[in-house]
Amino acid sequence: MGKLIHAVAETEIGAVLVAVGSDGLREVRLGRSVASLLSAFEAEFPESIADATLEGTAVGMALLPKDGTGAPPLPLVLAGTPFQRLVWDRLRSVPRGTTLSYAALAADVRAPKAVRAVASACGANRIALAIPCHRIIRTDGGLGGYRWGLGLKRRLLDLESLNRERGEMSSIRQSFRSPR
Repeated sequence: MGKLIHAVAETEIGAVLVAVGSDGLREVRLGRSVASLLSAFEAEFPESIADATLEGTAVGMALLPKDGTGAPPLPLVLAGTPFQRLVWDRLRSVPRGTTLSYAALAADVRAPKAVRAVASACGANRIALAIPCHRIIRTDGGLGGYRWGLGLKRRLLDLESLNRERGEMSSIRQSFRSPR
């Protein structure tokens, strides 16, 4: 893996920490405060080096739920089991502003009885927002769990939904404009 470099930024959705290795983006963590994110990360990765030049990447990650423009400029390092990577790949195709149930996701990856394994894969995701586990909900419409807290999960879903609706309305307005 080599050395990690990291940065944290305060954003509209809270504190966002990114960590990058020589092979790409390895971690995106979300939290209420810069201090708590940094302290937990540095306890886990004491050899990691802070690099303020990555703050823009952290801010960009926070834009993903709002407008989809903050796509990571680095390759994602999907460190997990083959099943977890399969779940994460499918999650990346769930459109912004929509949700999918854990059961539907399990069926999509051809493991319809593996609902708990899908939930575990979501919990093991180390690259929040880029792998949008917040878009997965319970079959009954409940939020289920979220590593970074249910309040943030609800906020991310609301942001995505609101901005998706704005985008659709803008497209409708464009289609009704008369030619000049």
